[in-house]
Amino acid sequence: MDASKRNYALIAIAVGLLGVGLIYLSNRQREQLLSEKVRVITVKSDLDIGARLKPQVLAAVDMPAAFAPKGAVLEKQKASIANRAILVNLQQGQCLLWNMLDVSARDFGIAARLKPGERAITLSVDNISGMESMLTAGSRVDVLATFNFPENGKRVTRTLLQNITLLAVGNGKDSGAYSSVTLRVNPSEAELLAFAERMAEIRLVLRGVDDVDIVKDLPTVDFNNLKQIEDQVKERKKEPVKPRIVYD
Repeated sequence: MDASKRNYALIAIAVGLLGVGLIYLSNRQREQLLSEKVRVITVKSDLDIGARLKPQVLAAVDMPAAFAPKGAVLEKQKASIANRAILVNLQQGQCLLWNMLDVSARDFGIAARLKPGERAITLSVDNISGMESMLTAGSRVDVLATFNFPENGKRVTRTLLQNITLLAVGNGKDSGAYSSVTLRVNPSEAELLAFAERMAEIRLVLRGVDDVDIVKDLPTVDFNNLKQIEDQVKERKKEPVKPRIVYD
């Protein structure tokens, strides 16, 4: 084989390798795009214009983030669209977009987000009890109270409520400092919080995004059992942490 033919062969091989490399990169990029998912809200049945969005007609489905329509309603925003009227006809399986919904001020308040049997209650907080502007609407908290027993004056702290959702902080702008928070509760919880706000010091404890477990049999903390609880906490910290299994 003369030099020119050999050069042509080398060029052909290089072009082929380059093509394979480009295909490989393209596949990797496509896999990466498809692997990033978001959960969007769709409708389970056909809906006519003006219909209200009831929980039973909504479904959450996974979709590649790159293909999600702009303005899609995400699963984490589902509470904000409850009972909202739609401005267009929708077909079964269609992805719900914010511009398809009536979000007029009259129909977009906190009351529109409450399910039957739920209540909204607002508590006053300071920089410490309100976690210094770290809370936002949708955060979930535990509510702790520190108070004196009337019978003996003993000062105790106990957890009143767990896994309570914040509907709004301050004036609902979710920015800057605030002096109040509004929580989603049932009537009994509303009574408990109204009483505790007058008679105790309230502290909010922020939960993790995926932590919805209710811890049972939490002790009431006072000076008599403080050392015992501290020892229990130290023992639990010595236990090896089990790996968390996540199922897709």
